Amino acid sequence: KFDLSLFKIGLLTATSIIANSLFSPVFGYLSDRHGLKYYIIAGPLFTSIFLSLIGILPNYYLILTFLFLGNLSISAYHPASAAVAGHFGGSKKGLGSSIINFGGYFGGAIGVLLIILIVKKFNMNLTPIAMIPGLITVIVLFKFVSNTSFRNNTGNFLDIFTRIKKMDKRKIYLLSLDTFIIYSLRILWITLITYMPLYYTRANITLINVGIIMFFFIMLGGVGGLLSGFLFDRFKKGSLIIQIGFALTVPMFFFTFRTTGIISIILFVIGGFFLVSIQPVCIRMTQ
Repeated sequence: KFDLSLFKIGLLTATSIIANSLFSPVFGYLSDRHGLKYYIIAGPLFTSIFLSLIGILPNYYLILTFLFLGNLSISAYHPASAAVAGHFGGSKKGLGSSIINFGGYFGGAIGVLLIILIVKKFNMNLTPIAMIPGLITVIVLFKFVSNTSFRNNTGNFLDIFTRIKKMDKRKIYLLSLDTFIIYSLRILWITLITYMPLYYTRANITLINVGIIMFFFIMLGGVGGLLSGFLFDRFKKGSLIIQIGFALTVPMFFFTFRTTGIISIILFVIGGFFLVSIQPVCIRMTQ
């Protein structure tokens, strides 16, 4: 619509990730202090509103603003959802985290196809109808999520740093390593989600077929997360699962760009399976 350069496209993603990730610790602290209900409900509500309006915005800078606000709402939701997974996971906390993870990737996969169908079959000005499922979800959450669930008066925000100082050095090392793994995973994921649709459209693949490719890429990744969560609970070998995941991810994506046609697409989708399988294991090890 705006004939954007690759830099401006990348800036859209960067803005999303800054809002989505950097503010998560703040919202995690606030949800500990005030209860999770507000954040579990407000996250989907404002995300649905701000992100679905992007198609009707008249200029690039408004899109940047709405992307920031919509992803800030996602940031409010993520820590609360991780806490819910840990709380209800019981003895299967790895699987609990992976179910939450799968829900996100399933939604992302369906969302890719939904928004492309809206834009292709109707027009860009009808993207606001994409907020309807989100608003329905918010109504359900408002009715069923308890106001007092998981309330945790954690004291001063700086208490967490005091606790970290008292931790065993090996645990600090492992926590730092886990953070770096998530950082590496997210860089690769964000880069692929941002630029692979452009890569495939420039290879003369239609937009709807690109949507189908991205659907399977995201969806199979979510399935990989479910499998890794199950394996973590069963064998308690989180580090090994992470090592195998990265060891198989890298060659898959490398050969995606050394092949063409259906072989390239298959390698790309399988790479998503191994890449996303790492994430719920990292979350559980952090918890």
